[in-house]
Amino acid sequence: MQADNDTTETPRTASPATTTELEHLLSEAGEIFFSGLSQAKTTIPGPAKERMASDQPPADDEIRSFKEAVSLLPRAEKSDLRAHNPYADADAPQEPSRKVAEEMAGLDVDALEDVLGTTVAQAAAGEDAAAWPEVDGHADVVDPRRQLLAALGADVKFRWQIASDSYEPGDMERFYLRKLRALQGRGFNDAWGRIDYHDWGGAVSMTTVYPSLQFSITIGEQDINPSAVAPAATPQEKGAFSRALSIADVGDDDEISVLYGDVMTHDYRGAQTINAQPIIYVPATGTTIPLPQPSFSRRHQGNFMDRDHERSNDRKSPLEWHESILDRLESLTGTINGEIVRARLLTLDFTELPFQIRDFYRYAGISSEKVIERATTTARGTAEPESKPSLWTLQVSLKVALLKEFSGNRSGQAFKRYQQVAGKMLRNPASQFKLIAEEHNYATEDTAAPDQQTDAGVDTTDLNDLTEVDIDLTTAGAVEQNVQEELAAFGNGDSA
Repeated sequence: MQADNDTTETPRTASPATTTELEHLLSEAGEIFFSGLSQAKTTIPGPAKERMASDQPPADDEIRSFKEAVSLLPRAEKSDLRAHNPYADADAPQEPSRKVAEEMAGLDVDALEDVLGTTVAQAAAGEDAAAWPEVDGHADVVDPRRQLLAALGADVKFRWQIASDSYEPGDMERFYLRKLRALQGRGFNDAWGRIDYHDWGGAVSMTTVYPSLQFSITIGEQDINPSAVAPAATPQEKGAFSRALSIADVGDDDEISVLYGDVMTHDYRGAQTINAQPIIYVPATGTTIPLPQPSFSRRHQGNFMDRDHERSNDRKSPLEWHESILDRLESLTGTINGEIVRARLLTLDFTELPFQIRDFYRYAGISSEKVIERATTTARGTAEPESKPSLWTLQVSLKVALLKEFSGNRSGQAFKRYQQVAGKMLRNPASQFKLIAEEHNYATEDTAAPDQQTDAGVDTTDLNDLTEVDIDLTTAGAVEQNVQEELAAFGNGDSA
């Protein structure tokens, strides 16, 4: 672990902003690709640049280092909040007068002048009231660089929220530079990824992939326990889902390559939380898949960059927090690799189910018909036979569909929610099977005639006690052990 000097200021990037960097400061939304930590590299794999870009893949000279990329993030500061008083404005069309007081303000002018002890006209001429008085108790949260650009006539937003004047926005550039230090401490110098910003930087998402955590997982049948695919039951006792589950016929050389990473988000528009979530990146399809568990969060306000302050409040310093995420990510790889094996081997025979692949996606929580149609087409085109896709095929097909249908618009809640569905298919298949069966039964009850409801539904009796352990395809960790042995030779491989 690195020495934690979080109270020491980290130097910012001092070079003048280039034209491209100014374009990011002037843009409402955009993507910043990075490769390498302090020095930019042009090593982002081609498929990743194409898939991860919502518009056009970046040219090599548009790829920055991690340090350069975070320097473009807003440096939020607290600023005085002021309210405009048009009656005190020297250029206002409506100066205080008897007519204005009577007609616009609805005041009893005679009574007002009695209270003032003078006429309205004399009071207006004698008082030097502020046209923009300060609002006590509150403050603006602004980005000074964009504030300056706005003063120069640029059409940019520089303010995201009105906060209590006790709120101190966190310095997110310094916070992410602590991540750089954590990565350097592990030798993850080849990290690459993308920063998505929206609302002129008010909302930020950073995806980072670690080639140092690349694994090539060999899948073979010899370690699989077929009877563990579904709860023990006779064919007559099994429901439709259990009859549909089986182990794929794969060769000993069947292989999946994955890289691990994480996505971090923060928001200046009222939220004060930094969230982080592990992901896997699949080079073969150029897709990232978020993992529902574990997730990490912390606040970005006040003295959160001060190590001693955070420790005194039983919180990790930023450097320790980043290191704990990397620790957890490294410890997860064995478990997730085993779950990838399970997803690759676990197939669903839709000839045994009373619904089709498109219904599978709909019942899992996807409501976009375009996404459902594209994912269904991809899954059927990939599976062999097309009616019997693996769980891996189903969730990767969903990810590919999301990237296609949400190109240029990946900041919305729908995209994020659909991504989580793909992750749950990988990590929590039993829970997903239960949900899908229940949703089908609800839909059937709503549409079927009373005498058809029993036959049309999915019998979930044998799913009631089904857990992820029940569909673990390993016997005493045999596959897990096999995976770990295979990974030893690939731990430092190059991304493909």
